[in-house]
Amino acid sequence: PAWHLQHVSRLMSTADGRPRRNPYPMMQCRPLLALLFLGGAARGLVQPSPLPPPSPWARPPPGSLGPPNALRDLPVGAIMPGARQDAEGTKVEFEVERLAMTPPAFLLRGFLSRHESEYIMGSARARGELPKAQTTSGSEGARTRCRVAWLGHDAVLGPLATSVGKLLLTPESMAAPGVGVEDLQVLHYQKGGEFVLHHDGAPRSMTVIYYLNGCGGTWLPLADREGRVDTDRRSMVLN
Repeated sequence: PAWHLQHVSRLMSTADGRPRRNPYPMMQCRPLLALLFLGGAARGLVQPSPLPPPSPWARPPPGSLGPPNALRDLPVGAIMPGARQDAEGTKVEFEVERLAMTPPAFLLRGFLSRHESEYIMGSARARGELPKAQTTSGSEGARTRCRVAWLGHDAVLGPLATSVGKLLLTPESMAAPGVGVEDLQVLHYQKGGEFVLHHDGAPRSMTVIYYLNGCGGTWLPLADREGRVDTDRRSMVLN
């Protein structure tokens, strides 16, 4: 939920008020990631692609946020098998592992097909020299040694967004007027690059991170593993 994520930057401090450092070491590889934000966007996941642009005023119905029934009661550490089809009609088998109860965090192993990964990387590289990544305020200081490309939802990325939405969102939130998905954000980090502690606030209600080249990590410092929050451990780092 966006409310929980908005409090991360304020709660992550030591007893004397100093900011707590991310324990995850600086990247020694060059991660290539793709970010998909769902929430206060146009209705889209149940509509044919291309998807409309986000609407900042859209809100899912009360009580509709959170995992669908199939994942809602999945305990931390449990794994559920799944299958989907990519845009070429190829069957993709994957696994869903629950990492945290609050906020709901899941690791999807094998969700992207090889075709989808190569297509996303190729589409981003085809843009040529990518601009430096910025935050919504226009700052380049929070995200270092990183460049970005934005990809619209075409015949490949549209069905991918639909698949992930059907897996991780409730039918009520997907069907709400004005709710959908943003364009895909592809990030290429150089060695030592990072995005400092932050939140993906309203109107975003869910963030999906695709690791395209098997490199990188994400730290969720306030993830609640069945009533236990260990901010000094790396148990919630995704590799």
